[in-house]
Amino acid sequence: MKPLRMCVIPIAIVTLLLLTGCPPPQKEDNGEKPATPEEIRADGQKILQAMSQLASTPPDQIASKAQQLGTQMRTFREKHGQTDTGKEMIRNITQTGYNNAQMLFQMKEYRLCVAACDLVRQINPAHEPTNQLRQQAQEELNKPRVALRGFFEEIASRKLYAMVEVTYQGQKESMQVAVGDEFYGYRLMKIIKSVQGSPRGIVLRYINTGSENDIMLGS
Repeated sequence: MKPLRMCVIPIAIVTLLLLTGCPPPQKEDNGEKPATPEEIRADGQKILQAMSQLASTPPDQIASKAQQLGTQMRTFREKHGQTDTGKEMIRNITQTGYNNAQMLFQMKEYRLCVAACDLVRQINPAHEPTNQLRQQAQEELNKPRVALRGFFEEIASRKLYAMVEVTYQGQKESMQVAVGDEFYGYRLMKIIKSVQGSPRGIVLRYINTGSENDIMLGS
């Protein structure tokens, strides 16, 4: 019966405190006041300003500046992410970062695009468009590399072939491909010709992402 007595005593003490009107223990005040909407917006604007300055940062300083910015973003999310003003600023920062990453993708700067997406994910890890864009940019980085070595015309059929060299996972393979042929995830869309009609380059589409690249002789 001893365990029963040990349970009854604390319950009796709590009941006595309630009956005598003793207030419950108060949480200690650490002296930190909640940030005002104006202060939250100011913190968010600092992040937006740092993002705009990152593009003009010297190459040897970009990594450290991006790391500092990522820390700012995480701190902002943890500190203000549950407030209405914080959520509003996170949406603005996310959209700005996503737009920058999209622009880098369109410029075929895929490595920088991945880095820009990683930065956005510091403040909004669940932003699906950013996650999808990062995956597409990573696929572009991982895809086989194609070099154009020349052209070959089959005499009987007068069919024109592009002679390409594909590098993938450390291995090289030479191939002859015609318009419409698919190889290593690519489709040859077009052979680019000069004004005089001589073949000068090719247009390749990477099937997984739909992106197209012009590859010229000598490039």
